[in-house]
Amino acid sequence: MKNVLYYYYHLNINELHQSKKNYFFIVDQYSYLFMPYTRPLEEANALYLLNLELAKSNSYYHRIILNKEQQMITFVGTTPYVLLQITVGQNKKITWKDLLHIHPIFSNQLKSLQVLTRYDWTSLWKQKIDYFEYQIMHFQNKYPLLQETIFYFIGLGENAISYIENTLQEEKKKTPLFYVVSHKRVSPTSELFDFYNPLNVVIDYRVRDLAEYLKSCFYHDLDPIMELSKVLEQAQLDAFDSRLLYGRLLYPSFYFDCYDEIINGQVPMEEILKITSKIDDYEHFLYDAYELLHAYFEIPPIPWLIKKF
Repeated sequence: MKNVLYYYYHLNINELHQSKKNYFFIVDQYSYLFMPYTRPLEEANALYLLNLELAKSNSYYHRIILNKEQQMITFVGTTPYVLLQITVGQNKKITWKDLLHIHPIFSNQLKSLQVLTRYDWTSLWKQKIDYFEYQIMHFQNKYPLLQETIFYFIGLGENAISYIENTLQEEKKKTPLFYVVSHKRVSPTSELFDFYNPLNVVIDYRVRDLAEYLKSCFYHDLDPIMELSKVLEQAQLDAFDSRLLYGRLLYPSFYFDCYDEIINGQVPMEEILKITSKIDDYEHFLYDAYELLHAYFEIPPIPWLIKKF
């Protein structure tokens, strides 16, 4: 791999540290990571353009380094790789404070970055739920724990879809749409090293990361309500943000992620029990989150949830 890095990047490397398919090294006091590129190739150009914008704002995001052919992707055999200059070290976990450091995406930037957008939640969620409903009918009892539980979480997902659709209809005209650099998933177990990896970003509403962080806090036995209260004291959210946030808390991404991992053979089927055993507790969390958000903004309730508690 030293020869590859010298040929494509003209870097003389004395010592190369390998972790699985990742390669770490230091040149002229700068740290680098040469890592596989796992996203769709059609997103590469937009990721590089976004990385340039982030560099202009002196953000903490690692810098993408082009190869000698001025390309972001370097193929090693059939595997695409990307070289990153590291700006943030490993072993430091993210906190709610890190979620407040947002990087806005302006309307004139969206056209060139459209392939990275993920803000059409309801369409994406509907497609996912339709796929799950089709798939579960063809399992023929292969995954009994999934077959027993998925329809509850599909119902929760449909609640989330209705909540977001109503929010977009009622609040969109009052508040200009505001998009930021976001991530697919954010967890209190995530490291800043990965949080600031430009290959992990998407473009979405500012509450995406916060919602996923809070849901993960719940399932890691932390206190998501305490975390939410801290954010509300310092973040400048509005009613639109709050309704989007609550709608995303309703959407059970944690269940669907685990479902996918089971189907793909990454975890055993029994892993889903860690989620299903806490259904009542999660409903209580949703109720508490509503009460807290409602103390700041007039957001609509979920009738069955309010009636239950």
